[in-house]
Amino acid sequence: MTMNCFLKMAVLGVAAVLSGPAAHSEEITEVDTQLKHSENPSVRYIQRTMRSLSGERNPGEKVRILFYGQSITAQPWWRNVVGQLKKQFPEADIEAANPAIGGFTSPALRRTAYHDLYPFYPDLLIFHVYGDLKNYEAIIRKTRETTTAEILLWTDHVAKHAGRLAEDDRHSDGISKLAGKYDCMLIDVRKQWKQHLAETGKAPETLLRDAINLNYDGVKHVAWFIGRKIE
Repeated sequence: MTMNCFLKMAVLGVAAVLSGPAAHSEEITEVDTQLKHSENPSVRYIQRTMRSLSGERNPGEKVRILFYGQSITAQPWWRNVVGQLKKQFPEADIEAANPAIGGFTSPALRRTAYHDLYPFYPDLLIFHVYGDLKNYEAIIRKTRETTTAEILLWTDHVAKHAGRLAEDDRHSDGISKLAGKYDCMLIDVRKQWKQHLAETGKAPETLLRDAINLNYDGVKHVAWFIGRKIE
Protein backbone atom coordinates (compact mmCIF):
# COMPACT_ATOMS: atom_id res chain seq x y z
CA MET A 1 0.00 0.00 0.00
CA THR A 2 1.39 3.42 -0.95
CA MET A 3 1.67 6.21 1.59
CA ASN A 4 -0.99 8.21 -0.28
CA CYS A 5 -3.44 5.32 -0.10
CA PHE A 6 -2.69 4.82 3.61
CA LEU A 7 -3.24 8.51 4.40
CA LYS A 8 -6.44 8.59 2.39
CA MET A 9 -7.86 5.55 4.21
CA ALA A 10 -6.89 6.99 7.58
CA VAL A 11 -8.52 10.36 6.96
CA LEU A 12 -11.66 8.84 5.53
CA GLY A 13 -11.96 6.48 8.45
CA VAL A 14 -11.85 9.32 10.96
CA ALA A 15 -14.36 11.33 8.91
CA ALA A 16 -16.80 8.42 8.80
CA VAL A 17 -16.69 7.92 12.56
CA LEU A 18 -16.89 11.58 13.58
CA SER A 19 -19.08 13.21 10.99
CA GLY A 20 -21.56 10.81 9.44
CA PRO A 21 -22.32 10.03 5.78
CA ALA A 22 -22.71 13.59 4.42
CA ALA A 23 -19.46 14.85 5.86
CA HIS A 24 -17.80 11.58 4.83
CA SER A 25 -18.70 12.28 1.19
CA GLU A 26 -17.33 15.81 1.44
CA GLU A 27 -14.17 14.45 3.02
CA ILE A 28 -13.66 12.07 0.08
CA THR A 29 -13.72 14.99 -2.34
CA GLU A 30 -11.37 17.06 -0.19
CA VAL A 31 -8.86 14.23 0.28
CA ASP A 32 -8.91 13.36 -3.43
CA THR A 33 -8.18 17.00 -4.25
CA GLN A 34 -5.35 17.19 -1.73
CA LEU A 35 -3.75 14.00 -3.05
CA LYS A 36 -4.05 15.16 -6.65
CA HIS A 37 -2.37 18.45 -5.78
CA SER A 38 0.42 16.68 -3.90
CA GLU A 39 1.09 14.39 -6.88
CA ASN A 40 1.19 17.30 -9.37
CA PRO A 41 1.20 20.71 -7.68
CA SER A 42 0.91 22.47 -11.05
CA VAL A 43 -2.72 21.34 -11.30
CA ARG A 44 -3.48 24.49 -9.29
CA TYR A 45 -2.98 26.47 -12.49
CA ILE A 46 -6.16 25.06 -14.08
CA GLN A 47 -8.48 25.28 -11.09
CA ARG A 48 -10.66 28.03 -12.56
CA THR A 49 -11.45 25.68 -15.45
CA MET A 50 -12.12 22.79 -13.10
CA ARG A 51 -14.48 24.90 -10.99
CA SER A 52 -16.30 25.99 -14.13
CA LEU A 53 -16.66 22.39 -15.28
CA SER A 54 -18.07 21.39 -11.90
CA GLY A 55 -20.59 24.25 -11.94
CA GLU A 56 -19.07 25.80 -8.85
CA ARG A 57 -18.55 29.21 -10.48
CA ASN A 58 -21.56 29.72 -12.78
CA PRO A 59 -23.67 26.59 -13.30
CA GLY A 60 -24.24 25.89 -16.98
CA GLU A 61 -21.56 28.26 -18.24
CA LYS A 62 -19.76 27.30 -21.44
CA VAL A 63 -16.22 26.01 -20.99
CA ARG A 64 -14.03 26.35 -24.09
CA ILE A 65 -11.13 23.93 -24.41
CA LEU A 66 -8.61 24.19 -27.26
CA PHE A 67 -6.12 21.49 -28.17
CA TYR A 68 -3.35 22.97 -30.29
CA GLY A 69 -0.18 21.64 -31.85
CA GLN A 70 0.72 19.43 -34.79
CA SER A 71 0.06 15.84 -35.88
CA ILE A 72 0.43 14.25 -32.42
CA THR A 73 -2.14 16.66 -31.01
CA ALA A 74 -4.44 16.06 -33.98
CA GLN A 75 -4.62 12.32 -33.27
CA PRO A 76 -7.86 11.13 -31.63
CA TRP A 77 -6.63 10.87 -28.03
CA TRP A 78 -8.01 14.38 -27.44
CA ARG A 79 -11.55 13.15 -28.10
CA ASN A 80 -11.04 10.56 -25.36
CA VAL A 81 -10.01 13.30 -22.94
CA VAL A 82 -13.05 15.43 -23.82
CA GLY A 83 -15.30 12.39 -23.49
CA GLN A 84 -13.87 11.68 -20.07
CA LEU A 85 -14.50 15.26 -18.94
CA LYS A 86 -18.10 15.13 -20.24
CA LYS A 87 -18.65 11.90 -18.34
CA GLN A 88 -17.15 13.34 -15.17
CA PHE A 89 -19.04 16.64 -15.52
CA PRO A 90 -22.31 15.71 -17.29
CA GLU A 91 -23.89 19.12 -16.59
CA ALA A 92 -20.97 21.06 -18.05
CA ASP A 93 -21.36 22.85 -21.39
CA ILE A 94 -18.02 21.94 -23.00
CA GLU A 95 -17.01 23.38 -26.35
CA ALA A 96 -13.82 21.64 -27.51
CA ALA A 97 -11.87 22.34 -30.68
CA ASN A 98 -8.68 21.00 -32.22
CA PRO A 99 -7.23 23.00 -35.12
CA ALA A 100 -3.83 21.25 -34.86
CA ILE A 101 -1.82 21.25 -38.09
CA GLY A 102 0.31 18.24 -39.01
CA GLY A 103 3.91 19.04 -39.86
CA PHE A 104 3.82 22.58 -38.43
CA THR A 105 6.59 23.05 -35.91
CA SER A 106 6.74 26.01 -33.52
CA PRO A 107 7.89 28.68 -36.05
CA ALA A 108 4.97 27.90 -38.39
CA LEU A 109 2.46 27.46 -35.58
CA ARG A 110 3.48 30.82 -34.17
CA ARG A 111 2.00 32.39 -37.33
CA THR A 112 -1.17 30.28 -37.53
CA ALA A 113 -1.96 30.85 -33.85
CA TYR A 114 -3.18 34.34 -34.77
CA HIS A 115 -6.01 32.69 -36.69
CA ASP A 116 -6.52 29.42 -34.80
CA LEU A 117 -5.69 30.02 -31.15
CA TYR A 118 -6.06 33.57 -29.88
CA PRO A 119 -9.47 34.39 -31.48
CA PHE A 120 -10.96 31.19 -30.02
CA TYR A 121 -10.24 32.66 -26.58
CA PRO A 122 -10.21 29.33 -24.74
CA ASP A 123 -10.74 28.84 -21.05
CA LEU A 124 -8.16 26.07 -21.21
CA LEU A 125 -5.40 25.57 -23.78
CA ILE A 126 -3.84 22.09 -23.99
CA PHE A 127 -0.66 22.57 -26.00
CA HIS A 128 2.29 20.69 -27.44
CA VAL A 129 4.50 21.31 -30.45
CA TYR A 130 7.96 20.33 -31.62
CA GLY A 131 10.46 22.89 -32.87
CA ASP A 132 12.63 25.52 -31.26
CA LEU A 133 11.68 26.68 -27.80
CA LYS A 134 12.02 30.37 -28.65
CA ASN A 135 8.95 30.20 -30.90
CA TYR A 136 7.26 27.80 -28.48
CA GLU A 137 7.63 30.39 -25.74
CA ALA A 138 6.38 33.16 -28.02
CA ILE A 139 3.09 31.27 -28.45
CA ILE A 140 2.68 30.83 -24.69
CA ARG A 141 3.59 34.45 -24.00
CA LYS A 142 1.14 35.72 -26.62
CA THR A 143 -1.59 33.51 -25.20
CA ARG A 144 -0.99 35.11 -21.81
CA GLU A 145 -1.03 38.60 -23.31
CA THR A 146 -4.16 38.26 -25.44
CA THR A 147 -6.40 35.79 -23.58
CA THR A 148 -7.29 34.76 -20.04
CA ALA A 149 -6.74 31.08 -20.85
CA GLU A 150 -5.35 28.65 -18.34
CA ILE A 151 -2.65 26.57 -20.02
CA LEU A 152 -1.69 22.91 -19.83
CA LEU A 153 1.61 21.88 -21.41
CA TRP A 154 2.77 18.31 -21.93
CA THR A 155 6.17 16.88 -22.71
CA ASP A 156 7.27 14.75 -25.69
CA HIS A 157 6.51 11.05 -25.85
CA VAL A 158 9.31 8.67 -26.84
CA ALA A 159 9.94 8.43 -30.59
CA LYS A 160 11.25 5.36 -32.39
CA HIS A 161 14.77 6.50 -33.26
CA ALA A 162 17.27 6.44 -30.40
CA GLY A 163 19.06 9.34 -32.08
CA ARG A 164 16.20 11.63 -31.02
CA LEU A 165 16.39 10.67 -27.36
CA ALA A 166 18.76 13.37 -26.13
CA GLU A 167 17.18 16.05 -28.31
CA ASP A 168 13.67 15.25 -27.11
CA ASP A 169 14.89 15.08 -23.51
CA ARG A 170 16.24 18.62 -23.85
CA HIS A 171 13.04 19.78 -25.54
CA SER A 172 10.92 18.30 -22.75
CA ASP A 173 13.15 19.90 -20.10
CA GLY A 174 12.61 23.21 -21.85
CA ILE A 175 8.84 22.71 -21.82
CA SER A 176 9.00 22.01 -18.08
CA LYS A 177 10.86 25.25 -17.49
CA LEU A 178 8.39 27.24 -19.58
CA ALA A 179 5.51 25.73 -17.63
CA GLY A 180 7.06 27.03 -14.44
CA LYS A 181 7.84 30.45 -15.93
CA TYR A 182 4.30 31.05 -17.22
CA ASP A 183 2.31 29.32 -14.44
CA CYS A 184 1.08 26.48 -16.64
CA MET A 185 0.01 23.03 -15.57
CA LEU A 186 2.63 20.50 -16.69
CA ILE A 187 1.94 16.86 -17.50
CA ASP A 188 5.18 14.95 -17.93
CA VAL A 189 4.06 12.49 -20.60
CA ARG A 190 7.68 11.66 -21.39
CA LYS A 191 8.39 10.48 -17.84
CA GLN A 192 5.25 8.34 -17.77
CA TRP A 193 6.02 6.94 -21.23
CA LYS A 194 9.57 5.94 -20.27
CA GLN A 195 8.29 4.36 -17.08
CA HIS A 196 5.71 2.34 -19.00
CA LEU A 197 8.33 1.10 -21.49
CA ALA A 198 10.70 0.17 -18.66
CA GLU A 199 8.03 -1.69 -16.69
CA THR A 200 6.68 -3.62 -19.68
CA GLY A 201 9.94 -4.16 -21.56
CA LYS A 202 8.31 -2.85 -24.74
CA ALA A 203 10.20 -1.07 -27.50
CA PRO A 204 9.07 2.48 -28.37
CA GLU A 205 7.75 1.37 -31.77
CA THR A 206 5.09 -0.83 -30.16
CA LEU A 207 3.13 2.38 -29.46
CA LEU A 208 3.85 4.06 -32.80
CA ARG A 209 2.55 3.72 -36.35
CA ASP A 210 5.74 5.22 -37.82
CA ALA A 211 8.83 6.91 -36.41
CA ILE A 212 6.85 9.31 -34.24
CA ASN A 213 3.05 9.25 -34.75
CA LEU A 214 0.92 7.17 -32.41
CA ASN A 215 -0.77 3.89 -33.23
CA TYR A 216 -3.99 2.77 -31.55
CA ASP A 217 -2.25 1.78 -28.32
CA GLY A 218 -0.20 4.97 -28.33
CA VAL A 219 -3.36 7.05 -28.64
CA LYS A 220 -4.85 5.24 -25.65
CA HIS A 221 -1.73 5.86 -23.60
CA VAL A 222 -1.58 9.60 -24.30
CA ALA A 223 -5.28 9.87 -23.45
CA TRP A 224 -4.62 8.05 -20.19
CA PHE A 225 -1.43 9.93 -19.27
CA ILE A 226 -3.10 13.30 -19.82
CA GLY A 227 -6.71 12.53 -18.92
CA ARG A 228 -6.01 11.02 -15.51
CA LYS A 229 -4.15 14.15 -14.42
CA ILE A 230 -7.08 16.48 -15.07
CA GLU A 231 -9.99 14.27 -14.04
